[in-house]
Amino acid sequence: INRFDTTKLKSIELIRCDITNELLEDFLKRILVFENTLFKYIFFHVDHNKIGPIGCRMIASCDSLANLKELELSDNKIRDVGLKALASSTFQNL
Repeated sequence: INRFDTTKLKSIELIRCDITNELLEDFLKRILVFENTLFKYIFFHVDHNKIGPIGCRMIASCDSLANLKELELSDNKIRDVGLKALASSTFQNL
């Protein structure tokens, strides 16, 4: 992620990108670095990737995703543990 005006950015789609928990962690860290300029995302689509329970915990604890209205995680390996982490998140609009 480069520095550019992201105040109008509302959606992130990383579909079929072979995103693993490790890549997701790196991506979310970069979001948090620019949190003061990145706007709070309302759509986050990471379906058809390789995200597991650990990735779900990272998503659930990411402040930049707190205002999500739509989260797409289909065809990942989130399991019950990942679902529980997402259910206990602070997402206000899901």
